[in-house]
Amino acid sequence: MSNHSATASETACQQAPLALMLTCKNIQRSVAFYRDVLGSEMKEAWPDKEKPMWCNMQLDGQSVMLGAAMDPAHAEQACGGD
Repeated sequence: MSNHSATASETACQQAPLALMLTCKNIQRSVAFYRDVLGSEMKEAWPDKEKPMWCNMQLDGQSVMLGAAMDPAHAEQACGGD
């Protein structure tokens, strides 16, 4: 039996990952940055991966969710009643 106590960094590594949500003026440009520059992978997207209005970019188990900025008056039309 070990008397080893976990350090703060060991404890942090054992915790669930956090997710960050960003609203983007140009989501295509933001996706390209996270994918091409940082090496993230698009895991989910809505309505699709070709022209997302929302997507989840992941790298090493960490998520950055990107959402397209839009005029609130047009949100219901863009979301198709979802």
